[in-house]
Amino acid sequence: ADTFNNRIRKVDSAGIISTVAGNGSYGFTGDGGSAVEASLFYPTGVIRVKSINYKDWLIKNTICSICENLIFCLTKIGLRFIITLIINCSCNWCL
Repeated sequence: ADTFNNRIRKVDSAGIISTVAGNGSYGFTGDGGSAVEASLFYPTGVIRVKSINYKDWLIKNTICSICENLIFCLTKIGLRFIITLIINCSCNWCL
């Protein structure tokens, strides 16, 4: 997570850094749209899903999940790089 740039980045085996999610602006827009066009709110953690054969609806067909700071929500990026809010909580003890 590139927290202060409001983006999720990846580094490939050649050392090339690319953006997976976030347009660089902090905010709450983009749910249901392209992950790279979405506004993120200081993302602090990323969970990479290695297999897409999970039966759990929360992570099925998911590339990764993102924890966003201060708003205590969890979003996921699907196989088509669509970002979706899956948990939204306004209190810091919920997650």
